[in-house]
Amino acid sequence: MLAPRSLFVGDDPGVAAVLDTGMLEIFFSGMTAFLHAAALVTSAGHTASSFVPMAVEMVDILPATFRGLAADVDAGEYPGTEDSIGMEAAALGHMVSSTEEAGVDARLPRLLHDLATRAVDEGYGADGWSRVFDLLRAGAASS
Repeated sequence: MLAPRSLFVGDDPGVAAVLDTGMLEIFFSGMTAFLHAAALVTSAGHTASSFVPMAVEMVDILPATFRGLAADVDAGEYPGTEDSIGMEAAALGHMVSSTEEAGVDARLPRLLHDLATRAVDEGYGADGWSRVFDLLRAGAASS
């Protein structure tokens, strides 16, 4: 079977291309995040294979997380009721320093930390991570 399912997304072929690009972004970002984490954990003597169960556990929470983020984005509301970007900025800062200390390329966690600190600097530290959507939509012009 070439395609397990077909989904009609409208008459504009550009829409299908954008959706495909979005799906590829999720796929390649997820693989790269796993490989980055594997580089980190193997630097401490673990194997990538032994880390897989923990990685899968994190992946398992993503569907519900995606639904929550999408609801926030669609509503244009970014509640920080469960956690806040300010809190996450601290955790991401730890990720950057831990990665650097391990001698692993820190660009990926640094990108995430930079998004969080930018949000805090723009006055959104009490908002939830979904606020990052606005920063991403604003593009590089505002960074």
